[in-house]
Amino acid sequence: MSLNSIIVTISIALLACLSHAFVIGPRTMGTSRRSVPVSFMGKDTISNDRWSCQSTRSLIQMSSSESNIGGEIEYVKADDGEALQALFAKQCDSNGLMTKEKLRAVPAIADLLDVGDILSEELDDIWDAAPKFPDIEADAKMDERIDVDGFVQIYRDIDDLFEQGEAAETAPAATSPSSKEGSSTGDDKEASKEVGNIEDDEDELENAFANICDSSKLVSREALREWEEIRQLLEEGMLGEDEFDEMWKGAPKSPGSPEQLDVDGFLSFNVALDELFVFDEEGEDGLEGENNIGDDDVPVVQKKEVLGMVVGDDLPPGVIFADLAGGDLMVGMKELARWKELQGMLLDGELQPTEFQSIFDGIKKAPGTTNKLDEDGFIALYEALDALFEEFDEEEELEAERKKNKQYLVSLLSAINSDEDRLPIGLETTDTENEEVVKAVVALETAPTNKIITSRGTIKAEELAGTWELLYQSSSSMVFNQGLTGVGKNLPRTKFSRLLQKLEKTKYSSDVDFIETWDVGIGEDNSFDVTVTGDWELRDSISLFTGEPSLVLKVVAERVKYGVTDQQAEYWKSLGPMLSLDMTYLDDDLRIMRGNTSKSSIFVLRRFTE
Repeated sequence: MSLNSIIVTISIALLACLSHAFVIGPRTMGTSRRSVPVSFMGKDTISNDRWSCQSTRSLIQMSSSESNIGGEIEYVKADDGEALQALFAKQCDSNGLMTKEKLRAVPAIADLLDVGDILSEELDDIWDAAPKFPDIEADAKMDERIDVDGFVQIYRDIDDLFEQGEAAETAPAATSPSSKEGSSTGDDKEASKEVGNIEDDEDELENAFANICDSSKLVSREALREWEEIRQLLEEGMLGEDEFDEMWKGAPKSPGSPEQLDVDGFLSFNVALDELFVFDEEGEDGLEGENNIGDDDVPVVQKKEVLGMVVGDDLPPGVIFADLAGGDLMVGMKELARWKELQGMLLDGELQPTEFQSIFDGIKKAPGTTNKLDEDGFIALYEALDALFEEFDEEEELEAERKKNKQYLVSLLSAINSDEDRLPIGLETTDTENEEVVKAVVALETAPTNKIITSRGTIKAEELAGTWELLYQSSSSMVFNQGLTGVGKNLPRTKFSRLLQKLEKTKYSSDVDFIETWDVGIGEDNSFDVTVTGDWELRDSISLFTGEPSLVLKVVAERVKYGVTDQQAEYWKSLGPMLSLDMTYLDDDLRIMRGNTSKSSIFVLRRFTE
């Protein structure tokens, strides 16, 4: 044989090998394709459980020895989970996620698009049907991302297109004797048989959704339950009410409509419904006997265990992990979506999706993965969430305690001031009553949620603006004068009624009015007011008693007016007790102050409303 003949022979052989290295066959026009897993649509319809399919897949696969010829494109078998995860890890971003554009750039998929073996519209449909990253809602369609589970589903959906096409092409040849002699294994026959029976299609589901949704393109629980397919399953006892409820709770709701599903949530619900059923072609008892002869083509529908919500109340994190974890003994976002307590916190707004994502990102992932947790990782996540809510619960308890103490103080002062036989605001209280008031005041002043403490003294004057009523005081000077000014102390049938403090704050002024009311008996004009006017300001100071920083409300009194009398306030020494006070407690409607030079003098004021 000549050298040229040998070269030609070798070339032909190489071309033949290369032409058989790829098992992607040409697409058959009109071939029925299945793009996403859909629901079990009735007793006679077979649902393809993609995650447990064991048939040999034909798309983008090569033998291990041929997978890197030329070093250009890496082809992975669609049923090789570890290889798919490794491929995803090479192509995903630093967060372990992938956009549609990044998916299109995966070499094997890009090659299919380039040669026209898969249309861009088909890839778009498969992308839309795939589960997106579940915990952070995208702002726009272009921002949608998938995790490794979504990538595996998309990869296998593309593979199914060609698996079905290949089955359709080889079916006629299988009828000839020669074809039978050279046919594939029994597994290939079973795969072709399964493909021939698949009728569930994403378009069919979307059409069903369009028929039952409202004008806002949303479906309520009631509307979903009345869907013919669900109603039939319920009536025939193939679906329980509790199972329907669990799947409804687990389906992602439409943003802004927590009790309704959009089309994506509807598809997710149907994926869960699809996973509720398995098909046994050997009969319910799994044995082929005389009673099963002739029944090979009639699959037996069996229910499998529903992966419902996991309730972790009072359970150790290790037990919760065991309930959530998949066959790989790891937990990802898909599994966490079944954790009832976590989903409840997200739904109620107690935990923001971005906040949870930040915590999840900070947990060490399982070896060989970018978005899965092993048991140690899950326990770390559990403890991080627990610590977050322990702090939140402690704050809630402290706030509840503060409100309780405040209510007690207000009720105590209300009882003192409602006694018509005594003067109000503590002018005639007993020592026992004063001791009770002091205890209640101290409880509020020392509360960790006291605004004076939490703000670290950074109170703005505008927060005090308004009218306040004096509920209680323990100033010996005011007790002696039976009021602030003492004007009515020596007048017949005249007694103190109330004292208001009106604080005004504008850009250019800070005015204060003390309005003291005195009762003078029975009749239409049975009272008169004494008004003290002046200016006020808040000052940072140092307490003479504790040495700690304090906030002082300083008043400069200018005039005292009542009746026809109008005098300069500097001559009124009785005003002293309320001209310089340390603010020790503040909330929206209660203020407690103590004497700047006498801590035993307590003043309790409440916002006044007519």
